Amino acid sequence: MKKLLIKFLILAILSLVVTVSVAQIIPRMLMAGEAIAFPTNSTFLQTAITWNETGKKQLEQGEAEAALKSWQQAEIAYHKAKDENGVIGSQINQAQALQALGKYQEAEKLLIKIQESLKSQPDSLLKVLAKRNLGDVWRVTGNLIESEKILQESWKIAVSLQSPENANAAQLSLGNTAVAQAKRAESVGEKKQAKEEIKKALNFYQTVLKNNPSPLIKLQAQLNLLYLFSENPESSEVEIWLKIRESLNEIPINHIAVAARINFANSLLKLYQSSNKYTPESKEIYQILETALQQSRNLNNQRLEAYTLGYLGKLYELNQQPLEAIKLTNQALNIAQLEQAWDIAYQWQWQLGRLYNIQGEKAKTIAAYKTAINSLDILRKNLIAINPEGQFSFRDDVEPVYRQLVDLLLQPEPGKKEPSQENLKLAIENIDGLQLAEIQNLLGCTNLAPSVFTNQVVDPKAAIIYPIILDRRLAVILQLPGKDLSYHETLLDRQEIERILKELRTDLTASNRKNEVVINSQKVYQWLIQPFDEILSNNQSIKTLVFVLDGYLRNIPMAVLSDGKNYLMEKYAIAISPRIELFTPKPLSRKLKVFLGGVGEAQNIDGKEFEKIEYFEAELNEIKSNIDPIRDLINNNFTKSNIEKLLASEEFSIIHIKTHGEFSSTPDRTFIVAYNQLLKATDLARLIETNTQSKPREIELLVLSACYTAQGDNRAVLGLAGIAIGAGARSTISSLWIAQDVANTALMARFYEELSKGISRAEALNIAQKALFEQYKSPNVWAPYVLVGNWL
Repeated sequence: MKKLLIKFLILAILSLVVTVSVAQIIPRMLMAGEAIAFPTNSTFLQTAITWNETGKKQLEQGEAEAALKSWQQAEIAYHKAKDENGVIGSQINQAQALQALGKYQEAEKLLIKIQESLKSQPDSLLKVLAKRNLGDVWRVTGNLIESEKILQESWKIAVSLQSPENANAAQLSLGNTAVAQAKRAESVGEKKQAKEEIKKALNFYQTVLKNNPSPLIKLQAQLNLLYLFSENPESSEVEIWLKIRESLNEIPINHIAVAARINFANSLLKLYQSSNKYTPESKEIYQILETALQQSRNLNNQRLEAYTLGYLGKLYELNQQPLEAIKLTNQALNIAQLEQAWDIAYQWQWQLGRLYNIQGEKAKTIAAYKTAINSLDILRKNLIAINPEGQFSFRDDVEPVYRQLVDLLLQPEPGKKEPSQENLKLAIENIDGLQLAEIQNLLGCTNLAPSVFTNQVVDPKAAIIYPIILDRRLAVILQLPGKDLSYHETLLDRQEIERILKELRTDLTASNRKNEVVINSQKVYQWLIQPFDEILSNNQSIKTLVFVLDGYLRNIPMAVLSDGKNYLMEKYAIAISPRIELFTPKPLSRKLKVFLGGVGEAQNIDGKEFEKIEYFEAELNEIKSNIDPIRDLINNNFTKSNIEKLLASEEFSIIHIKTHGEFSSTPDRTFIVAYNQLLKATDLARLIETNTQSKPREIELLVLSACYTAQGDNRAVLGLAGIAIGAGARSTISSLWIAQDVANTALMARFYEELSKGISRAEALNIAQKALFEQYKSPNVWAPYVLVGNWL
């Protein structure tokens, strides 16, 4: 991708989690792009210094690829000069360039290598820098716990070396990681933790300001504070904007200063939009942006110019001057497209869509939204996918684009009662696209090639149901084989929909709330199924309902929906697909080879207590009695190294793991329990996806027994699906909450008994659940199980 915004450099100012400009320090604090130099008369060292300075200038101009090559040349020169510190310093600079190119994994590998080189050396400013850089990279790649840990180490060493500027820089980075942790906690419904992390961030930023930092670090801390206060407009602290205006005059006019000015204006626009009494008048914001525009043009920086024009357009939009706003937004978009800056382009395409919508121009509105999503697709394919709090907040910056377009598509044309077939198909495509984007965002990868388009799925016995939660309604699309799409919507605010779903989920996890479950499960049935009762009844061949669930609906097992007389699982087999394109339906092979693994013993790992699984051996023995051949690794044999050896040497069609585990949209909280260690989701996927004899492994089914998804996390099921996808499994079975041990054993035994007869996965699970239902009427016992992915 051409000129990625001075990508990392501008991220230091423009992004939500403001990254301290990967500063380099020897022997003084040098800011973004400034290279490490070691004054000497040696020819090789002089050559290295020259390459360092060249790299610095190139990065400042947004030429990250060239800067990387220059710093690689500097490393070679330091090697020839036998200057170890110089080599490490040039490697740190290379890591900076790699981040500017969006190559965070490469930067991470290089910085980890640097850590090893410095491990045996005494504490130094190089060690401070290397740790802070790695902490910043880990924040971007989602390793937040380790990010905080290593940044604390960087800060402690800086304090011990009496380097206040480096201590300030580390604390600024710690504040940024705290903001990322707050966003993550908020995304999974942990509001208390989110508030605690924001409080930590505020404390870090305020401490930095009290420590008399350098002008640029001071400005960055102030901008971060302003951003946090813009999220909480009630705070009088937003008057910090007056101090920021002064701070801007203390730094030289360069790319960083202009980016800071744009970031400043963006936060002020948020406050202006909320009508906060501490916000400056629009003419003040206009002047800030006009200055940034002139400075960006003087610096010949088209990306900054595109940002500035776009925000000027937003200001005119807020001032209800849509025609001028459209003109400025188009100018910004033209520049962004010429630069192939899709990370900027999509924002102004989205803004154009909103502006055209205000003007009542539906066709132009939809066209603008489509181009915005196309730009997001290009962006995902060209940049290494990173966590939600990295480049973009998925919830704030990506998801709304899809949802607003789907909302427009599902509005009927004048004189019509419901959307056209074409728009229904487009709505499905875009909600599919949203789910794919979410999974990529969770997995941190972009190589999930679609297997088959939804409308090409051929299963004459399956109906596919798409519920879509919008701000003012719940839309549902039904797809039957060979039939036109059917549509129904319920007018209801999102907040009320989520309130009912959360109540239902809470009641489901209790053993004595059956009546409450029936009341709310009937409501959800009325939303999703009742409008299509007649259509489904007239299609007697339909045996399986496949749900492509949205939002908080993912926390509810569809089996539990009730018409007042019967649960849905009494009528149909049920499966969940995060996106049909990712799972080409394919019948299970009759020749099954199963790997059984797990730990039933009580353990304490990393301070977490895991109780003994009482019916551990009973479940595994039941499975062995129904399916052969079997290989197993049990209790103290269920270790990472043993799993790796076995899966690398043999092929298995089913992997059944019986152990404690939890799945969420947070990598740090997604794990299964091995013997004396936790296997994170990435570890598990990496172990399972191992190829055998150079042939791609095809895991038909991954069963995670005694595991559950994190309550309140509406993306946890996607995390579960992500594990299956990452491991190359076509489907997975687990539970939404902790299953009862005796009941879980009975269900798994019956499931494999039915599976061995050659019926589909969905039917086998359905029969097992019905059997459990006959014995235990409480949904708390029989309802938690979900089949995600291929249902055949």
